[in-house]
Amino acid sequence: MNEISVTQNFLTNSQLIKDLINCTDISSEDIVIDIGAGKGILSRELAKVCKKVISVEYDGALYEELKKNLNSVGNIELKNESILEMSLPESNYKVFSNIPFNITSRIINKLILGKSRPESAYLVVQKEAAQRFMGEGEGYLVSTLIKPYYYLRIIHEFQPTDFNPSPGVDVVMLAMTKRPEPLIKDQDRELYDDFVAYVCIQQKPSLKVRLNKLFTYEQFKHLYKNGGFSHDITIKNLDINVWISLFSSFKKYVPENKKSLVKGSYAKYKRTLEKAPLGSRTKIR
Repeated sequence: MNEISVTQNFLTNSQLIKDLINCTDISSEDIVIDIGAGKGILSRELAKVCKKVISVEYDGALYEELKKNLNSVGNIELKNESILEMSLPESNYKVFSNIPFNITSRIINKLILGKSRPESAYLVVQKEAAQRFMGEGEGYLVSTLIKPYYYLRIIHEFQPTDFNPSPGVDVVMLAMTKRPEPLIKDQDRELYDDFVAYVCIQQKPSLKVRLNKLFTYEQFKHLYKNGGFSHDITIKNLDINVWISLFSSFKKYVPENKKSLVKGSYAKYKRTLEKAPLGSRTKIR
């Protein structure tokens, strides 16, 4: 059995799934991906309300059951693939999934931080992971990368008995809906990602120290006086609007030779993520 299947806890209540779908923006015109579809309980309910479901299951044995259960449903496309290797739709799509907990970060990195991003994503995840993606606790790096493009919120808290087998952790549904207008333009995205990663992966106590190779003392003084934050603030206390302001100043005022210092920082972060033990991947700042 592969690493994906052994960490999944499957929802069993069709009425609960219907109620959850009703809390989303999924409509009859949508293409929806169900990641880690298992035996197909989510895909079956999704197929009743959307145009097409792409039901993805990597585990061979589960995929055979999925085919048996859903082959007769005309608007479901079955895929026996890993979502991490699968090509995502180029046109608009949405995601509604109970994803494997041990690859949550890798899935969200592909969906939300990749090139082909969904209009919205509704994911069953560990509550601790959801809070990190929302910027609580240790998740400020990935949260700061996501928030210019998406609103994040928890829309449901599950009971252990909603699953088989019952999970030993708190589980929620995390909703990520695309902003009407992103806070970062597409042409600035790579530089923004590198800037955020450069600042976050440094193990230094304050924002000022993390930025001292980019901004002069006078520049940083101007930043905190006009940005509404204290000179000794730590990065976990920055909201997304301050990050956007910092990046705008970095882009406008920092000379090219200093901008080169951040180049490749996001790629470095991703390499760190890939090497980390599966259970710790959502903890990387």
